[in-house]
Amino acid sequence: MQKTKLGLSVGLVGAAICFLGAYYFLGAVLLAGYVLLCESNEWLRKLAVKVIAIVVAFGLISVLIGALDDIFAIINVCIGWFGFYSISFPLNLDSLLSHICSLVETVLLVLMGIRALTQGAVRVKFFDNLVQKHTEE
Repeated sequence: MQKTKLGLSVGLVGAAICFLGAYYFLGAVLLAGYVLLCESNEWLRKLAVKVIAIVVAFGLISVLIGALDDIFAIINVCIGWFGFYSISFPLNLDSLLSHICSLVETVLLVLMGIRALTQGAVRVKFFDNLVQKHTEE
C-alpha cells in the first residue's frame, strides 16, 4: 500500500478529498492543493483534479439555476411597469433542480470516496476526459 508524505495511505487521502468535496468545499480545495503541490502519486493527483472539477462544475450549474430566478425577477419588474401580472418559474422547478443537482453531486462524490479507499475510480466520462486533457505532461 502506497503512502503519502503525511504517512497516510494514498487511498485514504483520496477518499478524504472526495468526502470533503461533498460536504466542505474549502477543505477539499486545501487538501487537493496540498496533493498537487507535494505528492507525486499520479492517481491521487488526478483524483484531486477530478474532485475539484466536479465541485466547480456543479457549483456553476447551481449558479446558472439561480440566475434563472434573477431573469424572472427582471421580467417581472419590466412587465410590472405595464400593469401585467407577474410570472414565476413554473412549479418551483428552480428549487427542485437545485436540490437534484446537489443530491447528484453528493452521491457522486461519496461513491468516489468509497471507491478511493481501494484506489478505485468511478468513471464519469466528461470529467475523466477533462482531467486527462489537463493533466497530461
